[in-house]
Amino acid sequence: MKLAMIHGQFPPYANGGAERSVATIARAHLDAGGEVELITLCPDGGYHREQRDRLIVHFLPLWNVCWPWRFGGPPKLLKPIFTALDSDNPVMAKRVATLLDRIRPDLISLHNLKGFSPRVISVAARRAPSVVVCHDPYLICPRATMYHKGAVCQSACGSCGVFLGPRVRHTAKAHGAVAVGTDLASKLKQAGLFKHSDVTVIHSPVAPPPVPPPLPSTPVTFGFLGRIELVKGVETLIAASARLPAGARVLIAGSGDAEYMAKLGDLATGRPVEFLGQLPPAELFARCHILVVPSLWSEPFGRVTLEAFQHGRPVIATNQGGSLDLIDQGRTGWLVPPDDSDRLSEAMIEAMDVDRLAVMSADCRARGMEITPDQVYAGMRKVWDNAFHTYKLLHVAA
Repeated sequence: MKLAMIHGQFPPYANGGAERSVATIARAHLDAGGEVELITLCPDGGYHREQRDRLIVHFLPLWNVCWPWRFGGPPKLLKPIFTALDSDNPVMAKRVATLLDRIRPDLISLHNLKGFSPRVISVAARRAPSVVVCHDPYLICPRATMYHKGAVCQSACGSCGVFLGPRVRHTAKAHGAVAVGTDLASKLKQAGLFKHSDVTVIHSPVAPPPVPPPLPSTPVTFGFLGRIELVKGVETLIAASARLPAGARVLIAGSGDAEYMAKLGDLATGRPVEFLGQLPPAELFARCHILVVPSLWSEPFGRVTLEAFQHGRPVIATNQGGSLDLIDQGRTGWLVPPDDSDRLSEAMIEAMDVDRLAVMSADCRARGMEITPDQVYAGMRKVWDNAFHTYKLLHVAA
Protein backbone atom coordinates (compact mmCIF):
# COMPACT_ATOMS: atom_id res chain seq x y z
CA MET A 1 0.00 0.00 0.00
CA LYS A 2 1.30 3.42 -0.93
CA LEU A 3 0.83 5.88 1.94
CA ALA A 4 1.05 9.65 1.52
CA MET A 5 1.72 11.59 4.71
CA ILE A 6 1.20 15.36 5.02
CA HIS A 7 2.92 17.21 7.86
CA GLY A 8 3.89 20.87 8.16
CA GLN A 9 7.52 20.45 9.24
CA PHE A 10 10.22 17.85 8.88
CA PRO A 11 14.00 17.78 9.21
CA PRO A 12 16.06 19.82 8.48
CA TYR A 13 13.49 22.50 9.37
CA ALA A 14 12.21 20.86 12.57
CA ASN A 15 12.63 17.67 14.56
CA GLY A 16 10.25 17.91 17.50
CA GLY A 17 8.02 15.26 19.02
CA ALA A 18 5.41 15.34 16.24
CA GLU A 19 8.08 15.04 13.57
CA ARG A 20 9.61 12.04 15.32
CA SER A 21 6.18 10.44 15.63
CA VAL A 22 5.49 10.92 11.92
CA ALA A 23 8.89 9.44 11.05
CA THR A 24 8.26 6.46 13.34
CA ILE A 25 4.91 5.65 11.71
CA ALA A 26 6.46 6.03 8.26
CA ARG A 27 9.28 3.67 9.21
CA ALA A 28 6.82 1.10 10.59
CA HIS A 29 4.85 1.14 7.33
CA LEU A 30 8.01 0.79 5.27
CA ASP A 31 9.14 -2.11 7.45
CA ALA A 32 5.75 -3.76 6.82
CA GLY A 33 6.47 -3.68 3.07
CA GLY A 34 4.56 -0.52 2.18
CA GLU A 35 5.60 2.66 0.39
CA VAL A 36 5.62 6.13 1.96
CA GLU A 37 5.86 9.57 0.41
CA LEU A 38 5.84 12.52 2.80
CA ILE A 39 4.69 16.03 1.82
CA THR A 40 6.06 18.84 3.96
CA LEU A 41 6.94 22.55 3.76
CA CYS A 42 10.10 24.56 3.22
CA PRO A 43 10.56 28.26 4.04
CA ASP A 44 12.16 29.39 0.79
CA GLY A 45 13.13 28.27 -2.70
CA GLY A 46 11.05 26.05 -4.94
CA TYR A 47 9.77 22.51 -4.78
CA HIS A 48 12.38 19.83 -4.22
CA ARG A 49 12.33 16.10 -3.59
CA GLU A 50 14.67 14.00 -1.45
CA GLN A 51 15.12 10.26 -1.16
CA ARG A 52 15.94 9.38 2.45
CA ASP A 53 16.68 5.69 2.45
CA ARG A 54 13.25 4.20 1.59
CA LEU A 55 11.30 7.39 2.42
CA ILE A 56 10.54 9.94 -0.29
CA VAL A 57 10.14 13.50 1.04
CA HIS A 58 8.54 16.26 -1.05
CA PHE A 59 9.23 19.84 0.08
CA LEU A 60 6.63 22.39 -1.05
CA PRO A 61 7.36 26.12 -0.67
CA LEU A 62 5.00 27.80 1.77
CA TRP A 63 2.65 30.37 0.28
CA ASN A 64 1.82 32.84 3.06
CA VAL A 65 3.19 36.09 4.46
CA CYS A 66 5.86 34.52 6.73
CA TRP A 67 7.37 31.31 8.04
CA PRO A 68 5.39 30.76 11.27
CA TRP A 69 7.84 28.54 13.16
CA ARG A 70 10.47 31.14 13.94
CA PHE A 71 11.10 31.61 17.69
CA GLY A 72 8.37 33.86 19.04
CA GLY A 73 5.99 33.08 16.19
CA PRO A 74 5.11 35.29 13.22
CA PRO A 75 5.92 39.04 13.49
CA LYS A 76 3.12 40.81 15.33
CA LEU A 77 1.90 42.80 12.32
CA LEU A 78 1.87 39.74 10.05
CA LYS A 79 0.34 37.27 12.50
CA PRO A 80 -3.37 38.08 11.81
CA ILE A 81 -2.73 37.98 8.06
CA PHE A 82 -0.94 34.63 8.33
CA THR A 83 -3.72 33.19 10.50
CA ALA A 84 -6.47 34.38 8.13
CA LEU A 85 -4.73 32.85 5.11
CA ASP A 86 -3.96 29.68 7.04
CA SER A 87 -7.60 29.09 7.88
CA ASP A 88 -8.43 28.14 4.27
CA ASN A 89 -5.43 28.52 1.96
CA PRO A 90 -6.39 27.87 -1.71
CA VAL A 91 -2.84 28.17 -3.04
CA MET A 92 -1.41 25.52 -0.71
CA ALA A 93 -4.43 23.31 -1.37
CA LYS A 94 -3.76 23.50 -5.12
CA ARG A 95 -0.07 22.68 -4.65
CA VAL A 96 -0.92 19.65 -2.53
CA ALA A 97 -3.59 18.52 -5.01
CA THR A 98 -1.13 18.64 -7.90
CA LEU A 99 1.41 16.61 -5.95
CA LEU A 100 -1.13 14.03 -4.78
CA ASP A 101 -2.26 13.53 -8.38
CA ARG A 102 1.36 12.66 -9.23
CA ILE A 103 1.89 10.38 -6.21
CA ARG A 104 -1.48 8.56 -6.55
CA PRO A 105 -1.52 7.19 -2.98
CA ASP A 106 -3.79 4.42 -1.73
CA LEU A 107 -4.32 6.25 1.58
CA ILE A 108 -3.50 9.71 2.93
CA SER A 109 -2.51 10.39 6.54
CA LEU A 110 -2.68 14.09 7.42
CA HIS A 111 -0.86 15.32 10.51
CA ASN A 112 0.01 18.88 11.60
CA LEU A 113 -1.54 21.10 8.93
CA LYS A 114 -0.32 24.53 9.96
CA GLY A 115 1.00 26.17 6.80
CA PHE A 116 -1.03 23.86 4.57
CA SER A 117 -4.37 24.92 6.14
CA PRO A 118 -7.32 22.60 6.89
CA ARG A 119 -8.41 22.93 3.26
CA VAL A 120 -6.01 20.14 2.31
CA ILE A 121 -8.27 17.68 4.18
CA SER A 122 -10.97 18.18 1.54
CA VAL A 123 -8.35 18.00 -1.22
CA ALA A 124 -7.08 14.67 0.15
CA ALA A 125 -10.53 13.19 0.78
CA ARG A 126 -11.50 13.64 -2.88
CA ARG A 127 -8.54 11.50 -3.95
CA ALA A 128 -8.16 8.62 -1.47
CA PRO A 129 -9.23 7.44 1.98
CA SER A 130 -7.98 10.16 4.34
CA VAL A 131 -7.26 10.06 8.06
CA VAL A 132 -6.37 13.15 10.10
CA VAL A 133 -3.97 12.63 13.04
CA CYS A 134 -4.14 15.50 15.55
CA HIS A 135 -0.97 15.99 17.58
CA ASP A 136 -2.19 19.31 19.02
CA PRO A 137 -5.35 21.46 19.04
CA TYR A 138 -4.42 23.44 15.88
CA LEU A 139 -7.77 22.59 14.27
CA ILE A 140 -9.50 24.37 17.17
CA CYS A 141 -6.90 27.03 17.99
CA PRO A 142 -4.60 28.61 15.37
CA ARG A 143 -1.97 29.01 18.13
CA ALA A 144 -2.17 25.22 18.58
CA THR A 145 -2.04 25.57 22.38
CA MET A 146 -5.53 26.57 23.59
CA TYR A 147 -3.69 28.80 26.05
CA HIS A 148 -4.49 32.52 26.03
CA LYS A 149 -3.83 35.40 28.39
CA GLY A 150 -2.37 33.14 31.09
CA ALA A 151 -5.18 30.58 31.13
CA VAL A 152 -6.05 27.26 29.51
CA CYS A 153 -9.01 27.51 27.11
CA GLN A 154 -11.57 24.73 27.52
CA SER A 155 -13.12 25.54 24.14
CA ALA A 156 -12.45 27.83 21.19
CA CYS A 157 -12.22 31.42 22.46
CA GLY A 158 -13.61 34.36 20.52
CA SER A 159 -10.51 34.97 18.40
CA CYS A 160 -10.24 31.27 17.51
CA GLY A 161 -13.98 30.91 16.86
CA VAL A 162 -13.68 33.32 13.94
CA PHE A 163 -11.64 30.71 12.06
CA LEU A 164 -13.57 27.63 13.17
CA GLY A 165 -16.06 27.54 10.27
CA PRO A 166 -13.67 26.29 7.56
CA ARG A 167 -12.20 23.78 9.99
CA VAL A 168 -15.64 22.30 10.71
CA ARG A 169 -16.42 22.14 7.00
CA HIS A 170 -13.15 20.51 5.93
CA THR A 171 -12.82 18.01 8.82
CA ALA A 172 -16.30 16.72 7.97
CA LYS A 173 -14.77 15.33 4.77
CA ALA A 174 -12.26 13.10 6.59
CA HIS A 175 -12.79 9.34 6.58
CA GLY A 176 -11.19 8.88 9.99
CA ALA A 177 -9.54 10.84 12.77
CA VAL A 178 -6.98 10.18 15.49
CA ALA A 179 -6.02 12.25 18.53
CA VAL A 180 -2.90 11.58 20.60
CA GLY A 181 -4.76 12.06 23.90
CA THR A 182 -8.21 11.60 25.43
CA ASP A 183 -8.60 15.26 26.40
CA LEU A 184 -7.75 16.43 22.88
CA ALA A 185 -10.19 13.94 21.33
CA SER A 186 -12.96 15.28 23.55
CA LYS A 187 -12.19 18.91 22.69
CA LEU A 188 -12.18 18.17 18.94
CA LYS A 189 -15.66 16.68 19.10
CA GLN A 190 -16.94 19.45 21.40
CA ALA A 191 -15.78 21.98 18.81
CA GLY A 192 -17.94 20.29 16.17
CA LEU A 193 -15.04 18.85 14.20
CA PHE A 194 -15.05 15.48 12.41
CA LYS A 195 -18.84 15.37 12.29
CA HIS A 196 -18.93 12.12 10.35
CA SER A 197 -16.00 10.32 12.02
CA ASP A 198 -15.12 8.94 15.40
CA VAL A 199 -11.92 10.33 16.91
CA THR A 200 -9.78 7.38 18.01
CA VAL A 201 -7.19 7.93 20.73
CA ILE A 202 -3.79 6.54 19.75
CA HIS A 203 -0.79 7.81 21.68
CA SER A 204 2.37 8.96 19.91
CA PRO A 205 4.91 6.19 19.28
CA VAL A 206 8.30 6.15 20.99
CA ALA A 207 10.95 3.48 20.42
CA PRO A 208 12.15 2.32 23.86
CA PRO A 209 15.81 1.72 24.72
CA PRO A 210 16.67 -2.01 24.97
CA VAL A 211 17.71 -1.57 28.60
CA PRO A 212 16.88 1.49 30.74
CA PRO A 213 19.86 3.22 32.36
CA PRO A 214 20.35 2.70 36.10
CA LEU A 215 19.36 5.49 38.44
CA PRO A 216 22.33 7.82 39.02
CA SER A 217 24.35 7.43 42.19
CA THR A 218 24.49 11.24 42.53
CA PRO A 219 22.18 13.24 44.84
CA VAL A 220 18.60 13.29 43.56
CA THR A 221 18.47 15.16 40.28
CA PHE A 222 15.41 16.48 38.45
CA GLY A 223 15.36 16.97 34.70
CA PHE A 224 13.43 19.06 32.19
CA LEU A 225 13.53 18.27 28.47
CA GLY A 226 11.91 20.16 25.61
CA ARG A 227 11.43 23.50 23.91
CA ILE A 228 11.96 26.33 26.34
CA GLU A 229 9.12 28.83 26.09
CA LEU A 230 6.58 30.42 28.43
CA VAL A 231 3.88 27.72 28.12
CA LYS A 232 6.34 25.00 29.15
CA GLY A 233 6.33 26.27 32.74
CA VAL A 234 10.09 26.47 33.25
CA GLU A 235 9.67 29.61 35.38
CA THR A 236 7.50 27.60 37.78
CA LEU A 237 10.16 24.89 37.96
CA ILE A 238 12.91 27.41 38.71
CA ALA A 239 10.79 28.96 41.48
CA ALA A 240 10.11 25.50 42.97
CA SER A 241 13.83 24.66 42.95
CA ALA A 242 14.48 27.33 45.57
CA ARG A 243 12.71 25.17 48.20
CA LEU A 244 14.63 21.94 47.52
CA PRO A 245 16.94 20.49 50.21
CA ALA A 246 20.66 21.07 49.83
CA GLY A 247 22.28 18.81 47.26
CA ALA A 248 19.25 18.41 44.97
CA ARG A 249 19.74 19.65 41.41
CA VAL A 250 17.62 20.61 38.41
CA LEU A 251 18.99 20.06 34.90
CA ILE A 252 17.22 21.90 32.06
CA ALA A 253 17.84 20.55 28.56
CA GLY A 254 16.50 22.42 25.54
CA SER A 255 16.70 25.72 23.74
CA GLY A 256 14.54 28.77 23.19
CA ASP A 257 14.44 32.41 22.22
CA ALA A 258 17.68 34.12 23.32
CA GLU A 259 15.91 36.91 25.19
CA TYR A 260 13.70 34.48 27.10
CA MET A 261 16.66 32.23 27.90
CA ALA A 262 18.49 35.24 29.35
CA LYS A 263 15.46 35.99 31.54
CA LEU A 264 15.40 32.41 32.82
CA GLY A 265 19.13 32.57 33.51
CA ASP A 266 18.55 35.60 35.73
CA LEU A 267 15.70 33.83 37.57
CA ALA A 268 17.92 30.80 38.18
CA THR A 269 20.79 32.77 39.73
CA GLY A 270 21.65 31.34 43.15
CA ARG A 271 19.40 28.31 42.66
CA PRO A 272 20.39 24.67 42.01
CA VAL A 273 19.60 24.93 38.30
CA GLU A 274 21.86 24.14 35.35
CA PHE A 275 21.06 24.83 31.69
CA LEU A 276 22.48 22.14 29.42
CA GLY A 277 21.33 23.33 26.00
CA GLN A 278 20.17 20.76 23.44
CA LEU A 279 20.74 17.23 24.67
CA PRO A 280 19.67 13.77 23.41
CA PRO A 281 16.89 12.42 25.67
CA ALA A 282 18.88 9.33 26.66
CA GLU A 283 21.74 11.51 27.90
CA LEU A 284 19.47 13.57 30.14
CA PHE A 285 17.71 10.49 31.54
CA ALA A 286 21.07 8.93 32.38
CA ARG A 287 21.84 12.00 34.53
CA CYS A 288 18.50 12.46 36.33
CA HIS A 289 16.22 10.50 38.65
CA ILE A 290 12.92 12.23 37.89
CA LEU A 291 11.55 14.20 34.95
CA VAL A 292 9.49 17.35 35.55
CA VAL A 293 6.90 18.45 32.97
CA PRO A 294 5.49 21.70 34.47
CA SER A 295 3.51 22.79 31.39
CA LEU A 296 1.08 25.68 31.74
CA TRP A 297 -0.87 24.62 28.66
CA SER A 298 -2.77 21.36 28.38
CA GLU A 299 -0.29 19.25 26.41
CA PRO A 300 -2.31 16.73 24.40
CA PHE A 301 0.06 13.83 25.05
CA GLY A 302 3.49 14.69 26.38
CA ARG A 303 5.78 12.41 24.39
CA VAL A 304 8.62 13.22 26.78
CA THR A 305 6.66 11.60 29.63
CA LEU A 306 6.52 8.33 27.71
CA GLU A 307 10.25 8.61 26.92
CA ALA A 308 10.94 9.08 30.63
CA PHE A 309 8.88 6.01 31.53
CA GLN A 310 10.70 3.87 28.98
CA HIS A 311 13.96 4.98 30.60
CA GLY A 312 12.57 4.04 34.03
CA ARG A 313 12.13 7.62 35.24
CA PRO A 314 9.04 8.78 37.19
CA VAL A 315 7.45 12.05 36.10
CA ILE A 316 6.05 15.05 37.95
CA ALA A 317 3.62 16.82 35.61
CA THR A 318 0.68 19.20 35.66
CA ASN A 319 -2.73 17.60 36.12
CA GLN A 320 -4.18 18.26 32.68
CA GLY A 321 -4.17 17.00 29.11
CA GLY A 322 -2.20 13.92 28.16
CA SER A 323 -0.57 13.58 31.58
CA LEU A 324 -3.90 12.26 32.88
CA ASP A 325 -3.71 9.41 30.33
CA LEU A 326 -0.22 8.39 31.35
CA ILE A 327 0.56 9.08 35.00
CA ASP A 328 -0.70 6.88 37.83
CA GLN A 329 -0.44 9.12 40.89
CA GLY A 330 2.13 7.79 43.34
CA ARG A 331 3.03 4.77 41.17
CA THR A 332 4.57 6.25 38.03
CA GLY A 333 4.67 9.90 39.08
CA TRP A 334 2.88 12.85 40.60
CA LEU A 335 0.29 15.29 39.26
CA VAL A 336 0.25 18.92 40.43
CA PRO A 337 -1.73 22.04 39.47
CA PRO A 338 -0.16 24.19 36.73
CA ASP A 339 1.66 27.40 37.64
CA ASP A 340 1.86 26.44 41.33
CA SER A 341 5.48 26.41 42.47
CA ASP A 342 4.52 25.55 46.07
CA ARG A 343 2.71 22.35 45.08
CA LEU A 344 5.43 21.50 42.60
CA SER A 345 8.17 21.84 45.20
CA GLU A 346 6.14 19.66 47.62
CA ALA A 347 5.92 16.92 44.99
CA MET A 348 9.63 17.22 44.20
CA ILE A 349 10.56 16.88 47.86
CA GLU A 350 8.21 13.87 48.24
CA ALA A 351 9.88 12.28 45.20
CA MET A 352 13.34 12.42 46.82
CA ASP A 353 12.96 8.97 48.42
CA VAL A 354 15.62 6.92 46.67
CA ASP A 355 14.24 3.54 47.80
CA ARG A 356 10.78 4.46 46.52
CA LEU A 357 12.25 5.70 43.25
CA ALA A 358 13.79 2.28 42.62
CA VAL A 359 10.36 0.64 42.87
CA MET A 360 8.68 3.32 40.78
CA SER A 361 11.37 2.99 38.11
CA ALA A 362 10.25 -0.58 37.37
CA ASP A 363 6.58 0.46 37.25
CA CYS A 364 7.44 3.31 34.87
CA ARG A 365 9.33 0.99 32.53
CA ALA A 366 6.35 -1.41 32.45
CA ARG A 367 3.93 1.44 31.64
CA GLY A 368 6.24 2.79 28.96
CA MET A 369 6.44 -0.58 27.24
CA GLU A 370 2.66 -0.54 26.75
CA ILE A 371 3.05 2.16 24.04
CA THR A 372 5.58 1.07 21.44
CA PRO A 373 5.84 1.77 17.69
CA ASP A 374 4.51 -1.71 16.83
CA GLN A 375 1.44 -1.24 19.02
CA VAL A 376 0.78 2.27 17.67
CA TYR A 377 1.17 1.12 14.07
CA ALA A 378 -1.29 -1.74 14.66
CA GLY A 379 -3.80 0.79 15.99
CA MET A 380 -3.27 3.05 12.98
CA ARG A 381 -3.84 0.12 10.61
CA LYS A 382 -7.26 -0.46 12.16
CA VAL A 383 -8.20 3.20 11.65
CA TRP A 384 -6.90 3.04 8.07
CA ASP A 385 -8.96 -0.11 7.39
CA ASN A 386 -12.09 1.65 8.63
CA ALA A 387 -11.25 4.65 6.43
CA PHE A 388 -10.97 2.38 3.38
CA HIS A 389 -14.39 0.94 4.19
CA THR A 390 -15.96 4.40 4.65
CA TYR A 391 -14.41 5.72 1.44
CA LYS A 392 -15.68 2.73 -0.51
CA LEU A 393 -19.21 3.13 0.85
CA LEU A 394 -19.26 6.83 -0.02
CA HIS A 395 -18.09 6.19 -3.56
CA VAL A 396 -20.61 3.40 -4.09
CA ALA A 397 -23.36 5.71 -2.81
CA ALA A 398 -22.17 8.47 -5.16
